[in-house]
Amino acid sequence: MRRTHYTTEIRVLLCDACGAPIEATPEGGQVPCAYCRAQNQVRLRPKESALAPPQQMISDEERWRLLRMQDGKPLVAPPALSYLFAGGGLHPAKIQEAFHIYQQTKREVQTTHSPEAAERLYFLTITLNTHLALANDDSRRRAILETSLETLTLPRHQQVLRAMLATAAAKEGDLESAERWIAPCDPRSQDLEADTAWRCARVFLDTFRGDFHAVLHVLGHIDDQVPIADAWDPTAAVFRANALERLGDVNGAVTALRARMSKESSSGRATMQKIIEGHPQLGLCAQSFPLAIQGHTQVAAQQASRGADGGIGTIFFYLGLALTIGGIVLGLGIGAAIGIPMLASGAGMGSVLGSLGVVFIVMISVMPIGLIFAGVGYVFRKKAQRAAWLRVNGIAAQGTVRSYQPTGTEINGVPVVKVSVEVTHPSLAPYMTSFSQLLTSELATQLVPGTMVSLRVHPENPHEIILEAA
Repeated sequence: MRRTHYTTEIRVLLCDACGAPIEATPEGGQVPCAYCRAQNQVRLRPKESALAPPQQMISDEERWRLLRMQDGKPLVAPPALSYLFAGGGLHPAKIQEAFHIYQQTKREVQTTHSPEAAERLYFLTITLNTHLALANDDSRRRAILETSLETLTLPRHQQVLRAMLATAAAKEGDLESAERWIAPCDPRSQDLEADTAWRCARVFLDTFRGDFHAVLHVLGHIDDQVPIADAWDPTAAVFRANALERLGDVNGAVTALRARMSKESSSGRATMQKIIEGHPQLGLCAQSFPLAIQGHTQVAAQQASRGADGGIGTIFFYLGLALTIGGIVLGLGIGAAIGIPMLASGAGMGSVLGSLGVVFIVMISVMPIGLIFAGVGYVFRKKAQRAAWLRVNGIAAQGTVRSYQPTGTEINGVPVVKVSVEVTHPSLAPYMTSFSQLLTSELATQLVPGTMVSLRVHPENPHEIILEAA
């Protein structure tokens, strides 16, 4: 059988001393590290057993009810680890520290069996797994997943880790090992995270085999038909849409993708794109994803435009033009109604002009108001158009809200605030800047100081930014 990074006949663990990958047999024993020469005492590989614990069987309806009760709760870093993260992932400057803390936490779990330490180790594992997957470091990725699999004992933890190992094996083309990793998993788990991990791994394998009907059987045909843990929603959406597209329903695929895009943050939408780009061999959503992105971006640009001017820019602009033109037309109409009869009766031009003072009064009463409305509308309209352009063409970035202050302006009763943020730009050092924003009741909870927000930054002027609200 072809040897891959995820072959199940061997074990790949982390060296206790330096954290480098070491290979061991299922029987264990003394294993020297090729990097630091330390001797690792490896125990016998834990016996595989089904991860479905003895429990009273419940109906599918009851199990789905229990799963849905757990939905809508994002995976959050334990407080002791929160400083390691920024912009939805590991802070680039904290990656090595995260590996060091992983080793410490692993020893803590092995020594104390602390549930709290186990949750920290689990969170570090799935976070470092993502980092190593993006870095294409399969040796270390296998080692950290299998080390945690042999250290953590909760069925939920073990099922998620097995699903990740199965997915990694399938990506490398080793479907036989992938099936072995996933075999002990419980397909009827009552824990949403464990159930979701199994579903996403299962559809990954089925997609590699070209069994798209099986994918839809596991995930459903539409978004939220099946309860999925928040962190896995982007993955499920991509594989569901790909199955629909491969079965000939491109419109259904686009609809499913757009439904998920409308619910995700920019980070979630970026994750969907990374999943597609990270598996070129699968050709995921080749037709539907570009169409879905185009449609979502158009809607998001409209929302950004409304967020900039409250929807009044165009109204004020055309109302102002109507008042200005109407004032001119009204004045000319009154002038004609007065002047033409006077000229017909033989009155002189001087008398006619002298009697047209009312025309002047009408025009100076109406036209300035129209010009003011048009001017204000023009300014707001240009601002809205700029926001729409930035939403489409701006560079995606993250920001940390530092403060916001009222500007004293309200639009349709909604206050405008000046928001100060520290921007984490993909190609620039962190910097401070600010932007104006309508503070709706929905956004008020998102702009609390210390909160991470999604931004769009002008490609040439990094201080021109908007909030990516959709």
